Amino acid sequence: TASALSACFEEGVDRVELCAALALGGLTPAYGLMKLAGRLEAGGQASCAANAVEGVNTPESVLSATRTLAMIRPRPGDFCYSESEVESMCDDIAAARKAGLAGVVLGAATFDGNLDLLVLDRLSRAAGNLQKTLHRVVDLLDDPFLAIDQAIELGFTRILTSGGAPAVSDGMERLSQMQRYAGSRIQIMAGAGLTPDLAKAIHRQTGISAFHASCRRPVKPDPLLDAFGFAGRAGELDAGLIEQYRNAFTDESCGA
Repeated sequence: TASALSACFEEGVDRVELCAALALGGLTPAYGLMKLAGRLEAGGQASCAANAVEGVNTPESVLSATRTLAMIRPRPGDFCYSESEVESMCDDIAAARKAGLAGVVLGAATFDGNLDLLVLDRLSRAAGNLQKTLHRVVDLLDDPFLAIDQAIELGFTRILTSGGAPAVSDGMERLSQMQRYAGSRIQIMAGAGLTPDLAKAIHRQTGISAFHASCRRPVKPDPLLDAFGFAGRAGELDAGLIEQYRNAFTDESCGA
């Protein structure tokens, strides 16, 4: 939501993955929300520049550290896309660029369990110099290590993964293997069912220093809206939970 997005910038999180329909694993967000993120990001950069010139360190300067990447996923379900869906995704990437976002979150697979390199090459060319995160399609692949090499070749900045498990707590061994294999070539980012304590444990066990969490608290649906099928909110942002993640790494170098 717009309010959650604004709160993320105010809290100074490192990155925001902007998406709709979290209950479906995330879909492409509305263009209006992309534009709001672009304005917030531009405002934070301008504030930081002004403070640097004036030699003033104000809380607003932290906004410049926040970068927003839009999920590019046209529908729920598998990651095997038709030609028309790929065209739609290219248009969505263009919208993200026009909105002033820092990057996009992508993924595409073939029916035989590999990255769809032809589709990802098209999407990467459409993204140009935008940052690219390879999303959790990697957790469904037969060979995630091959996917790491391919993602590097395609110019991806990071890979979001749960270690090949539905929940990241069950993917620790794979996470360790992926981090060792990737080394400094590409960032491995852990997510799916994350908690502040679990993130700290993953960092200590695997060396991973980037994490992905929704930081939501559940909300009780409005009975009337629920009766009409209009409720469907998966939760709302919990700023206190963001602070818990920050505190978990007070003495460690991690990003969330």
